[in-house]
Amino acid sequence: MKRFGVWNRVLVVGLFGGACAGAAESERSTPYDRVTSELAAVVDELPTETPVTQAVAESGPLCDAMCTARTWIDEERYDEAREALARRLVEAPKDVEAVLLLNATDLRDEEYARAYERANAWVTETEDVRVLEQRARASLGADDPETAAEDFRDLISALGDLPKEQSICNALSGCCHSAAGAQAHAWVGLATAEYNRQDLDRAEEIASRVLSEGPVAEALDPAYGKFVKALIASRRGDDLTAESMYRDILARHPNEPGSLINLGGVHFRRGDLQASRRFQEAAFAVAGVDRRTAAIAWANVAEIDMLAGDFRAAEEKLLETLSISKSFAAGHFGLGVLYDLMGRTEESAEHMREALRLDTNGVTRWNTSWLTPEWEQHFRALEALAEGRLEDAEVALRGLTRSSVPMLRDAALRHVAPRS
Repeated sequence: MKRFGVWNRVLVVGLFGGACAGAAESERSTPYDRVTSELAAVVDELPTETPVTQAVAESGPLCDAMCTARTWIDEERYDEAREALARRLVEAPKDVEAVLLLNATDLRDEEYARAYERANAWVTETEDVRVLEQRARASLGADDPETAAEDFRDLISALGDLPKEQSICNALSGCCHSAAGAQAHAWVGLATAEYNRQDLDRAEEIASRVLSEGPVAEALDPAYGKFVKALIASRRGDDLTAESMYRDILARHPNEPGSLINLGGVHFRRGDLQASRRFQEAAFAVAGVDRRTAAIAWANVAEIDMLAGDFRAAEEKLLETLSISKSFAAGHFGLGVLYDLMGRTEESAEHMREALRLDTNGVTRWNTSWLTPEWEQHFRALEALAEGRLEDAEVALRGLTRSSVPMLRDAALRHVAPRS
């Protein structure tokens, strides 16, 4: 089994870069009030003197709570950043910049549901399109492609109502885009969501018509459209075209981790595991703060270890992916497969069930490819067992008892022999 996780989100990260568009406030009472009251309750339970309050006090006038929070987000000190921002919102409940930073904290920390809920509550409280952008990023990050597609359509529409040259700036990074540039990135997000919805025709239409020509394409690095097209080409079995596109992207952006991962996937499907490993390790090395990308690359290296029979190395890496990235379904799927090959069937079943719980919408499985049909058959058997489809599992496993791959044959025999 191989989850050369067609990492279709990596080029969508950071749809906005920039410094701060002002937010128009609304007087309506909506879920925003509930979110604000929840923050107040959290702050009430905090001690008066904490490392957060001490750090803010010691930083003096050059760095207030917001500045300190930005520093902590960059340092991945997410709980401390949340505390500082929660205190700020109790003092200034309508401070949209604090909300944007709080959402940015949760997005970085892969707390997508929390980021989505807060952004969704604030959509009715502000005309700041950056809240819409964060909501779309949260639903995409949570592997909810149906919701993400709706969110990106709303974002594209809202951006279309703004003057094209209006500056839209990121509360965390300090980088800015024009409204036209931000809309172009939102189209990339929509194409990605459509791909994850398995609507290849719609994703290709956006990539070819919107991202490759006209005003949107003029506001966008061509690597974005090419990346989406490469995903679709591989999904349709044309790895040769996909490889050419990924190499074009890497010629322009040598350290782009998504292209490194997916080019490694192309080599994997060809059976060149050494080349595949090199690309995955390179992607892992340059993933930076994008923990999910790092986890995907490292899980792919673990897969190669497993195929080489080095189960211990594979297990260590897969367990590490779960510490790198929260709710990483692919890591659990990998452990499910590995433990079954090792004869640890109960642990295998536990990880398969957890992976299926996390991969509710099937996005991880959609973004998975396998070395050979037999490896996919083994995965589908374990999937069927975890879902209680015992007859389907039995058929698949009995077929594998005649496999030419010893580890697959032995694993299948452990399952079917007791019932023979």
